[in-house]
Amino acid sequence: CCSALSQIHPMRIGNTLMNSMLFNVMLLLLTSPAIVQFCAICFANYARLTTADMLFGVQVQNLYIFNYFYRSNAFLYAMISIAGLSAVWLSICPRDRRALENDDDDMRL
Repeated sequence: CCSALSQIHPMRIGNTLMNSMLFNVMLLLLTSPAIVQFCAICFANYARLTTADMLFGVQVQNLYIFNYFYRSNAFLYAMISIAGLSAVWLSICPRDRRALENDDDDMRL
């Protein structure tokens, strides 16, 4: 049914190459600032007078490149759109075939 548009490098016990692990770490490092920024915006009252509030609430919003996007809430609408598309995708294809086919828990050492 639903094949993945882009596949993330799988990690298997005893069979994971270093470049696969580094690629997955790179994905985590790329998404971490976006998650921190989203949390700082959502919980602005709790994050007041913190370093995250200073970085994302003041300095990043006043950058010349991102100024228009913050005024129009483009980042917030993009994140909500991605969440909505993910919900639709997961309602159509709720199962992960690769996880069912490659069950690493049954691997014998």
